[in-house]
Amino acid sequence: MRKILYFILFSLALFLGNSTIQSSYAAYEGIYGDSNTNIELPCSNPEDCNIEQSIKVAEEVTGGIVTDSNDVELSTYIVTLVKEFLKYTTLVAVLYVLYAGFRIMTSNGEENTVKSSQKGIIYVLVGIVVMWLAYAIVMLVMSALTNSRSTVYIDNEKPLFTWNLIPTTHAQNSDIYSESERGTFNEYKSKIFSKLEDISDELAIDKRVNIFTFNELKDLIEEAHKRLPDKNPKDMEINKRNKKFAFQKIEIAKQQTSSPTKVRDAISATSKFLNDAKISKISGSIEATPTSGNAPLPVSFNTNNVIDPTGTTPGTNNYTWWMRNTDGTRKDLGRGPSFLYTFKKEGTHTIFLDIQSSSKNNYGYTDVLPITLQKKIEVKPKLGEIVLFINDINVSNKSAIKITPEIASRGLFFNASASRAVSNGTIVKTIWDFGNGNKEISKTRPGVEMQTYPNEGKYLVSLKFTTNNGKTFSKEIQLDIRSPAAVIKTSKKQILVGEEATFSVDSFFNKNTKNIKYKWSIQGEDMKEISRMGENISYAFKKPGKYVVKLDAKNPNGKIDADSRIITVESRDPIVNIDTPHPIDNGHPNTLVFDGSKSFDPDLGSREGLTYKWRINGKDRPLDNQTLGGARGTLTFDEIGTYTVSLTVTNKYGKVASSEQNFSVKSLLAVDMKIDPEVAQIKKTVHFVAHSQNAEFYEWNFGDGSDPLNGDADKVDHIYKKTGVYTVKLTVRRAQGDESNTITRRVYITDTDSPFALITARNSSNSIVEMPGLCKNQNAFTVNRSEPTTFDAGKSINIDGNPGDLEYTWRYMGKVNTSQSITETFGDLGCFPISLTVRSKKNGATATTEKYMYLKNQLPQLTSITTQVDERKKDSRKIIVNVKANGVKDPDGVVTAYTWYYKTETDPEPQSLQITQKPEITFVLPNITEKYYFGVILQDNDNGRVNSEKTLQKQAPLIIDNANGNVYLPLISLNPSKTTAKVNENIRFSASASTILATNITNKSQYAWDFDGDGHIDKTTQEPYVDYAYKRVGTFNMKVRVTYNGVSNVKYQTINIRNPLKASFQAYKLDNSLYLINTSQGAFDKVYWKFGDFSNDALYNTLIPFEKIPLADKDGFIGELSISYNDTEVDTVKIYMKDIEQIVPDDSGVYQSSIPVENDTIHITSPSQGLGLSFYGNDKNITRFGIDTDVNTDSNLDGNAENDIDNKDHSSFKNGSF
Repeated sequence: MRKILYFILFSLALFLGNSTIQSSYAAYEGIYGDSNTNIELPCSNPEDCNIEQSIKVAEEVTGGIVTDSNDVELSTYIVTLVKEFLKYTTLVAVLYVLYAGFRIMTSNGEENTVKSSQKGIIYVLVGIVVMWLAYAIVMLVMSALTNSRSTVYIDNEKPLFTWNLIPTTHAQNSDIYSESERGTFNEYKSKIFSKLEDISDELAIDKRVNIFTFNELKDLIEEAHKRLPDKNPKDMEINKRNKKFAFQKIEIAKQQTSSPTKVRDAISATSKFLNDAKISKISGSIEATPTSGNAPLPVSFNTNNVIDPTGTTPGTNNYTWWMRNTDGTRKDLGRGPSFLYTFKKEGTHTIFLDIQSSSKNNYGYTDVLPITLQKKIEVKPKLGEIVLFINDINVSNKSAIKITPEIASRGLFFNASASRAVSNGTIVKTIWDFGNGNKEISKTRPGVEMQTYPNEGKYLVSLKFTTNNGKTFSKEIQLDIRSPAAVIKTSKKQILVGEEATFSVDSFFNKNTKNIKYKWSIQGEDMKEISRMGENISYAFKKPGKYVVKLDAKNPNGKIDADSRIITVESRDPIVNIDTPHPIDNGHPNTLVFDGSKSFDPDLGSREGLTYKWRINGKDRPLDNQTLGGARGTLTFDEIGTYTVSLTVTNKYGKVASSEQNFSVKSLLAVDMKIDPEVAQIKKTVHFVAHSQNAEFYEWNFGDGSDPLNGDADKVDHIYKKTGVYTVKLTVRRAQGDESNTITRRVYITDTDSPFALITARNSSNSIVEMPGLCKNQNAFTVNRSEPTTFDAGKSINIDGNPGDLEYTWRYMGKVNTSQSITETFGDLGCFPISLTVRSKKNGATATTEKYMYLKNQLPQLTSITTQVDERKKDSRKIIVNVKANGVKDPDGVVTAYTWYYKTETDPEPQSLQITQKPEITFVLPNITEKYYFGVILQDNDNGRVNSEKTLQKQAPLIIDNANGNVYLPLISLNPSKTTAKVNENIRFSASASTILATNITNKSQYAWDFDGDGHIDKTTQEPYVDYAYKRVGTFNMKVRVTYNGVSNVKYQTINIRNPLKASFQAYKLDNSLYLINTSQGAFDKVYWKFGDFSNDALYNTLIPFEKIPLADKDGFIGELSISYNDTEVDTVKIYMKDIEQIVPDDSGVYQSSIPVENDTIHITSPSQGLGLSFYGNDKNITRFGIDTDVNTDSNLDGNAENDIDNKDHSSFKNGSF
């Protein structure tokens, strides 16, 4: 036992010694940091932190003197000697204790050895305690003398250990300041304290302070001064004087950066500026009702006695309620002087309120310090669920309500009968305190109680339940009886940018609003306040952020009440669309075009404000040749392979979205060709240069029938011996021959006797391409009408091979122009010839070139479709959905019609087709759980159509979740036997119906059928099926209405009716051409005429030169005509020589018709048939061919219906063409 006791005593001594050393060392670390010397900045009270006190603590306490010299006096050595003596004496004592302990443990119970060792340990421990107590007492006396000394001894060595008997206070962490103080004087005050600590550390470690640090200190002082008030001249003068004094001391310290005295003076002057600054602070308090209760606990917070010393009233946005998340981050809860919050989790919750001043100085900074208040709320475990109705209005989640005296004086009915205890408990006692002096106690479940409140005022109503296991749970609600009573009603507090929000007066407890004047205001950052009068207001917020909606109610007596709501407006994420990357042209397979220009910001319906970040295989890769703000550009790749491109798009509000796509680089064999000159004279040398980094073998074909030139030459020359336009083909290969690439270019060769006219075309978007066979089997420039097009003759050459000394004449669309280039914005559609004639000033010779331009219609565009449910008109049977097409534009015209439809997740068939003239529509939809996808077909003034389903890559569905919808609403499935049929072909339409509860009601419902979709019911049945045969060609949006128990729903189905396709034609010989008229029957959308290698797609008629027609075979076959619809229905007829008719002239005139003629009578058998007429084969002296399309109509309004000419503006009038 003795050994165990001695071992315990020994261990305790060792532990105390070690703890003393560690604690003392740690204390030293905290006081002095890691440097060998340091000037402390202690703050015994964070509110009284004073730099001068910090300097005094560092003044001489041991007799040592520190001056600006490097001399060290005798006291320095004495103090050091004493500390070294204590250090080593303590070390020896600890070693002796270890030795004595070892003797005791090895004494084998020898009494003398144990006793002597025990005495030694006791004497040593007592000696150590006395020695260090004496040292501590001496240090205490010297600290008391600190204020009487003016110089300081600074120990250059950190002690090994000390007794931490005297508590030392440390400077506060000056980087800490509340969030509400950001941007105020206190923020910069905190930053200045931190900078002063840096200065002290620099001086202690480096023996000098960097001038840059002093300059930073001055900048901080300047910023702090800008945030001081400037309304009181006396305070302004004090603040200004102190700042000037601090600047003077800093400038002196900058001249003597190694002088502790000068640095200390700068610190002292700065401290004086901070501590003497004249700036006021907001005051106020919070009250909460209730401060405790069971979860869920609704609590109403209000501010009291908020005072801004400047007299400025803080705005609603100056009040910010917030709390800390479990991870320490801040969570903003609301704005305004009052606030309602429901605590759902048990525990102690702290709600903070920042109140900031609205007062600003001349610099525009807040010149009053904010205040942060807090309130603790105790939330007890959920023991039950309290359901409380007042006058049949559910107030379970409210902690305060407003009621007018008119309602309250008649009596309020309190109904808590639906309340219950949890965990199989039962309510055995109910206690009501109605706040008006009346209480009600019952030993049963709660029932309905009635109370009157004849006087205005605030009444706290409490309801307390006791369960059968002795637990209690309660609720408090404050009744504010007042007139007027302003209460805002809104369907939601979070909306998206551009959505219209509606706010109205909540009249549940305020029925008489006729004599009340209501004023609305909407406030937000960077927004001019919106004010309106009336009982409601609607507003579409244009920017994201938090907005305060305030309602002021004023009665005829002048009394005013107010209510406010915080509305959070969120920005949407951008929609990112990436076109599939593709090579920029055939010659550069490894240079790809990346296009994200179809991405857009749904808030704006455009690309405005978007930024783009491109990545390839996860690494940032800025595009080359960027356009559209970085949305489009090119990249060149050095390796073949499969890559992933990622595009991250950010809008101006910081919302980010990304999309990625895979693509392949299949070849690195890029090639280009330069020709000098492109237009050359006959027998002159033309230089060709190939540019291909990876090519090793070149194949040149000059297009004039000469032998190809193959080899490793990338530069070649060639002389053309005949005039003409030649296509030069260059093929490049690698040495192994397994990879090749081919490009073509044109070279123009002319003779020396006449100039050469060459037409080139360009526009700003570089979208003009010369396409083969576009116009009358001739090449044509594709030109759009939305931007100017320039035709240029600059590459034309004179007889000497140079481009100068030429005169130019352009002819196009009835216009003549003599400039070298012409620029036009065209408005027509179709093919139009354009000719250029150049005349040499040297010999007067001329040359003419004719080209075609194909003016194409640019289809309408849109960026997105957005939907919004009208919550005000929503009920159990239907919902109202407002649908809008955003970013609609027609580059070369106007959008004339919008055809709307929707599809569902359960039925991909377009439903409810409707046409509008505006980019918006309202749908009435059944209120059932479903996903809706909305689409629109845009039609422009040139009859061009585009379907949003094909142009919008991504569209989020509208999701309706209504598990409690109308149980009688029929959910319909419609199954026609076929959706495409021929005229007079029978179709069976079968329907089935069920409720949202999956009850089959097919045979219990009534059916109304509209086969042609004209809105009129064609047939009603009790059976869920019907047969119908369409009598005419067309596309019909048929529907069936199903009714069950008085509740109806509608289902749509698109039906396509076609005539049987029957290809036919009429063929006539005209001079040197074959004239063909398409007389086919049925609805077709494509035509294909083919004669050997020649073909075209003329829809109604065509003229084919005989030289294009091949020789007939033994059966006389020369060609064929094919017609088709939607690429699925096709019919073909062969053309033989025997089918060609000879047109026989007739004195009364001859004509050709696309519909068979009998005795000059044309029989049109279907409204879908078109009629085509031509007048070929007549006497060439006839110059006019007039057609009167309706002999009973006086179309020229001259009173004579028999002299009308309805084709006067058509080319057929002059030449008899089709």
